[in-house]
Amino acid sequence: MTTNTDLANRALAHIGDMPISDINDVENKAARTCNAFVQAVIDETLREHRWNCAISRATLSELSTPPKFGFSHAFQLPADFLRLLEVNGEQFDGSDEYFEIEEGKRLLTYGSTAQIRYIKRIGVSEFDPLLAKAVAAALAAEICIPLSRDTQMQAQLEVLKRRAIMRAQQIDAIEVGSREVRPMARLLANSPLIQSRFGGRRYRDPLRYYLP
Repeated sequence: MTTNTDLANRALAHIGDMPISDINDVENKAARTCNAFVQAVIDETLREHRWNCAISRATLSELSTPPKFGFSHAFQLPADFLRLLEVNGEQFDGSDEYFEIEEGKRLLTYGSTAQIRYIKRIGVSEFDPLLAKAVAAALAAEICIPLSRDTQMQAQLEVLKRRAIMRAQQIDAIEVGSREVRPMARLLANSPLIQSRFGGRRYRDPLRYYLP
């Protein structure tokens, strides 16, 4: 089972530091540094992608005080909320419906109900192995300067981080269900422009040219 200490030790290995026994060891500078950055790095990485292991659903409770103007209803977002994906079956970033997040904790809508899918804050024990690898690389990039002052190494770790995150996202995207990916594939496959371009050959599964 992966722990924050495990992530810290993988990050420390990237910068050539000795492993720690406990990330909560306040007497150890490396542990203190990792502990100061690890949750922010986790949250940032989780927000970057629709990680399957972090997707959850919730029916929101309406707040007693409606918005002062504009929207008709306000709903309380979950305590573990990190990023909104869908509201009442509509994609948040591509919907014709109108809704908005305010103060990072309230969802404002015109509808009287709100069922959402969202990225939630999860424990590291729930991480996909490639996500854990990506978070460790991201943590290494954050702790490099405080612990080593090596700007050249830090630049190299930034490249490592982006590659690790991109690889994890690509593999994770392959495992998304038909509701997430296949509608786009079907849209492209049925496009007259795509059909005329590929002459009925390679258009049948266009997404396979973007996913490994």
